[in-house]
Amino acid sequence: MAGDIEIPNFFDPAPHVASKIFAGWNSRCSVHYHPSAEATLSQVIGRKRGLLFPPGGSDFGHLYPHHWLSRSFSFSKLEFPLDGSWPDLDEFPRLAQSRPVEVVLDPGDMLYIPIYWWHVFFGQEGAMSVTHLWMASLRKRYLCRMGLRSNYVNARILQRHLRLESLRSWRQRRAS
Repeated sequence: MAGDIEIPNFFDPAPHVASKIFAGWNSRCSVHYHPSAEATLSQVIGRKRGLLFPPGGSDFGHLYPHHWLSRSFSFSKLEFPLDGSWPDLDEFPRLAQSRPVEVVLDPGDMLYIPIYWWHVFFGQEGAMSVTHLWMASLRKRYLCRMGLRSNYVNARILQRHLRLESLRSWRQRRAS
């Protein structure tokens, strides 16, 4: 199936584009944002309903993000029910103040998801979609409050990962 996916011709010149297939029955993704990428979501089969939250203003805190030094910093602690209703507002009272943009995608529809926009999608019945992700420009990644936060975290996680890999390599060399 992956061989049937073509990169849309509006990418000219074509950056490195990663394609992902999402399929399921009455499905949902976690509330998250892309810290370094922009994306398009193309609906292939079935319908998807989505909620998108702009990155500016106070919506960031209303979505209960994980701590910015955690590995899941770009994910929310919120879990929307599979039916797309709102989480318990007694447990997450700030969510009531957020103002998402709601979209419904039918087969053949494509949605652009800018960098740093929080989003959650719900597959209604059987649904399949294809997401194309590409690295956002340096300007978009670094020259904003979210960019400074996200890229600092990415650098810290990468450094920690490289230190762990170096330690593993050293231990393996020492053991042999």
